[in-house]
Amino acid sequence: MALIPLSDARDQLNLPAQDDDLVGRLIAAAERHIENATGKVFATETREFRFDGFADRLELPVSPVTSIASITYIERNGAEQTLDPAAYVARPLGTDMAATMIYRAPGATWPCTDRCRGASVTVEAVVGYGDYDDVPAPLVQAALMLIGHLYENREATFIANSAQAAIVPLGVVDLIEPYRRRVF
Repeated sequence: MALIPLSDARDQLNLPAQDDDLVGRLIAAAERHIENATGKVFATETREFRFDGFADRLELPVSPVTSIASITYIERNGAEQTLDPAAYVARPLGTDMAATMIYRAPGATWPCTDRCRGASVTVEAVVGYGDYDDVPAPLVQAALMLIGHLYENREATFIANSAQAAIVPLGVVDLIEPYRRRVF
């Protein structure tokens, strides 16, 4: 679900109310591109993340994470169970500056799972900044710039006097760089 209002995209493109279907698709594409490049989620939504089993910690690949709705797992006998929320701690929540990790609560043990099955642990989490005004301005501006670029260049972009297609970042890369998720 796109979070950037159609009116803001029209203003960026200097368009009257026309091409709304196209602009709506460009908004969705630009937001998803920025989300994929940074690991940040614009609109609040519930997502599922799958893991092969429990480890010292489970790291969620997006932020901000608002809450953990549930953790389910497949036991060795194939039965699906829901993990008691008292058995784990998730932190940090509500920030986009660090990845949310899920740890065993003090004194708790992880249950045994069917690792042979793969993806035997499912974390359902509420993620996203929430409202349009809560998304960092550089990410919104990067999305608006990308929408403008995609609107004006509906096919592969070529730089004059060049035989190869080139990426035209238009400052998008510079705007999203501080928000990129680093994995070491």
